[in-house]
Amino acid sequence: MRKIVSILGISFLALSCGHLFPKEESSTNPDHRTAKIGDQSSIGRTNYAVIWTWTTTKPDLVSHHLPAISEELIKLWKNDVIENAYFDTEAKSEKLGHFANIAFFLKASSISEARAILNELTVVKQGIATYVLRPVGLLWLDRKTNVINEKGITNSYVTVWKTHQNNLPDTTLKLQTKEILQLWNAGTIENVYFDIEGTQAVNATTDFVFFVNANSKNEAEAICNALPFFQENIATYEVFRAGVFW
Repeated sequence: MRKIVSILGISFLALSCGHLFPKEESSTNPDHRTAKIGDQSSIGRTNYAVIWTWTTTKPDLVSHHLPAISEELIKLWKNDVIENAYFDTEAKSEKLGHFANIAFFLKASSISEARAILNELTVVKQGIATYVLRPVGLLWLDRKTNVINEKGITNSYVTVWKTHQNNLPDTTLKLQTKEILQLWNAGTIENVYFDIEGTQAVNATTDFVFFVNANSKNEAEAICNALPFFQENIATYEVFRAGVFW
């Protein structure tokens, strides 16, 4: 069956929303194989959403290891292993002291390799946090940094969509695609990923996801409500605060 492969069958990354991800992908059941940071080819890699949950109640433990944690994340970013990180300093749950909730995308050739990379990090080795891993496919649309900076919008909201029918009319797909691209060019939405296998699965729980830059959750919802898929009752969505792009 054909789903919305031609538009944006996208998967999901949301901060502080671990209940949306399968438990079996958690770091509580880690793969103990090691992987050298940055030692991987860009060919054949896919993206995985990484959602962190604090497991320690000791802010001093985090403070002590913070330099090492930061250095490792920066190294992964410089080596093109992680991208598109968000942090939320105002999260209402899963918060430890003044430390922000953080989530990002990790690039790896398999879920085992993704786990192996994460399991070598200080934050995991020291029992500071555990993670949930979700495959999200490939990046379709990134972010219009200059446009977004000019608008001065700092908060992002991740929207998780589910379609309710297959074999959508081409006119609807084209109109949805056109409006998504217009929003992206305006800096209103960003970081859209798609997973071809996920979009073709009849029982897929998530069909596409994107981040909305808005001043409030209500504003983000108004943007989503105006899209053709919502207007024509083709898809419904949930929205979660993601915080600030890092």
